[in-house]
Amino acid sequence: MQRVVLVQPSVYGFDNQCLLDALAELGDSARGVAVAPRDVSEAQLKVWHAAGVRAIRVNLQSSGNEDVASACNELSYWSERVCHLGWSIQLYMAYPVLQAVSTHLSRLPGSFVLDHFAMVPFSAAASQDDGLLLRLAESGRIFVKLSAPYRLADAQWARAWARHLVSHAPHGILWGSDWPHTARDAGVPALEPSQFRTVPTQTIQQDMGHWLMDDDEQQQVLVKNPARLFGWASG
Repeated sequence: MQRVVLVQPSVYGFDNQCLLDALAELGDSARGVAVAPRDVSEAQLKVWHAAGVRAIRVNLQSSGNEDVASACNELSYWSERVCHLGWSIQLYMAYPVLQAVSTHLSRLPGSFVLDHFAMVPFSAAASQDDGLLLRLAESGRIFVKLSAPYRLADAQWARAWARHLVSHAPHGILWGSDWPHTARDAGVPALEPSQFRTVPTQTIQQDMGHWLMDDDEQQQVLVKNPARLFGWASG
């Protein structure tokens, strides 16, 4: 890989030091997605920007927060805080919450990434729902990330759903490995580690081959889209 995007994992909370150390070691070949408290200063955001951070992660799913008003508030707040930096906002939320906030989301400035297939449930995927994800992906500002099918209730349909999105909106799709495949054991607090999932590299490669079926799709999703979103000069 010539370029990578590193995402702050939930278990580290607001402590982004590991992310920042990795960005310092990797240099311009890497970009970061940080997690920040609401009271993070503008000066700190600029320090992170200089270090290679290009997005903020808003994680409602890990805490089980499905309050729509809270989600709208978070979206508005972080859009105002980071849009002027050219950053995107990565969203990890339950699909019903996304459905409820989609209109609000579409009206906000900036770019957004919907993590882990946007957590779309099997029932919605089987019927293509009402086309919500496709409309969002076609907007040019909202990206669906194909990653971690094992986080969904039923991963068997992931190939067909990925093909549906890539074939209709290739400019609105990203890919992520979800390495090192973090998990949350039952009863373990949010900031305490659990055992990683065991996901063979071959499985990840097979998924990519099923989801991105030719050179053009791979170039668009793996190179051009992240280059545009995370601030590299070109794909």
